[in-house]
Amino acid sequence: MVARGAGIGLLVEALQQRNDKRPGRFAWHAEVLSKAYGEKPGVRADDPNALPMQPSLITNDVSHVMSEKGNAIGTQTVERSLMRRKFMCIAVLAVSWLAVGPTAGPATADVFHPTRVDDPMPDGCQPADCSLREAVIEANGSRGRDTVVMRSSATYRLELPGDPGAGECCDQESTAGDLDVDDRTVLRTSARSRATVSATALIDPEEDGVIDLTDRTSRIQNLVVRDGGVGIELGSLRRGEGVKIVNSVIRNNFVGILGRDPVKLRTSRVVANDSGIEGRSNTRISRSRIVRNRTFGVAACGPVRISATSVRDNGQVGIRAGEGGPSSISCRAQLTLRNSTVADNGNRSEVAAGGVRVQNGKALIVNATVAANRSADVGGGVGLLAGRVEMRSSTVARNRAAEGGGLWLGGNVTRFELANSLIALNAADTRAERNCAGRFVSAGHNLVSPPAGRCRGIGRRSDLLRAKPRIGTLADNGGRTDTIKLLRRSPAVNAANPRTSPPRDQRGARRDRRPDIGAYERH
Repeated sequence: MVARGAGIGLLVEALQQRNDKRPGRFAWHAEVLSKAYGEKPGVRADDPNALPMQPSLITNDVSHVMSEKGNAIGTQTVERSLMRRKFMCIAVLAVSWLAVGPTAGPATADVFHPTRVDDPMPDGCQPADCSLREAVIEANGSRGRDTVVMRSSATYRLELPGDPGAGECCDQESTAGDLDVDDRTVLRTSARSRATVSATALIDPEEDGVIDLTDRTSRIQNLVVRDGGVGIELGSLRRGEGVKIVNSVIRNNFVGILGRDPVKLRTSRVVANDSGIEGRSNTRISRSRIVRNRTFGVAACGPVRISATSVRDNGQVGIRAGEGGPSSISCRAQLTLRNSTVADNGNRSEVAAGGVRVQNGKALIVNATVAANRSADVGGGVGLLAGRVEMRSSTVARNRAAEGGGLWLGGNVTRFELANSLIALNAADTRAERNCAGRFVSAGHNLVSPPAGRCRGIGRRSDLLRAKPRIGTLADNGGRTDTIKLLRRSPAVNAANPRTSPPRDQRGARRDRRPDIGAYERH
């Protein structure tokens, strides 16, 4: 009896503490339990002053009934009244436990407004005194889809270092180091302009990172995330279709985005990180720019879809599909590249392939421009080491490598199929391998500028092998990404197969009834 009564007292105390943070939500529960059991908050089972359960609310009701009915009321009626009141108290007890338990809180959305940009030791988010870290901690404790709204153009500094020895096993719940967002939370600004979250003030930003998301329904919008070990990390996501990152900039981190679970990047930039995006599961990138990262732009394991995106000026390789991804474990990738440009990558590369490297898996490349990429090894534009590539209505031009300046195909278990594609003006150390090296499969209507050399397998009647391409330079010709336009009297005009060409070109312009070869449609 003593322990049970003390437990009710502790529950009342917890409810009252919860009510202090959210006035009015739990006051009724605490009041009913206090009246029903006559408990004082904070009394524990080992306290000598702990009292047994005193169901004063029940006995008062019984006394009231007896005074009205006198001896006319029977024992059975009294027992029924007692039973009803017990059931009511049990129901209140259950609801109260849910309110203060680990999955507690109402399923309503709260909005938190950080009012300070520094990073003090967390002490609760008050309306006039709330840091970004305190706002995230409060949002983690609420069950609803909460929103943390930051001031536009403000810079929020993370300054509390984490424990370097804690590792991933020991979540610090945002109290120090990076921001651990473990609930359905939206991080955004109050307007279109961005706010900045920076970890540059941390003692060891390589260890701490900036933002760590563990819920697939989280969303980041209108933020600049910079100066950390990992800009945005997605690990062990519990539910939902994937974290959404919208209209944001991820820059100057050692890894821009590390995604062990689904991520959707839209209208954003990943720029000037040591490595750009490492994705392992359902990575979707659209209308974005992956530029000037020191090693690679995108390294993908599992499905990755890239559309209307520029992958440019990355140090070693633009897109790496398969092989390692976020770990050294070998993995397969399923790359889909549409309406995008991969250009000027690999200027510091001594590895295979400068533009797109398919190490293990398969890739579908449609309406893409692969131009001016470099590799000191093989495959300046696209290198297929193991797996399968299908290229449709794409342009591969002015790439350079030691072997296979435009396209390179290696191994005996690979297949590289081309249709309606333009391979032109690439360069290699060996003249015969300027445009491609390997044995390919032609689905017809390709143009390979002279010398066709070792583009073995491309030689169907509809393929054009000795024509001067008459193409322009990589430039803004409309649409979201730069393209290479066809000049007047280009042999690629009206030379594609209308049955296998997409209805629109890379820019989104409608193709003619007699479509053109390559990613650009000349009108």
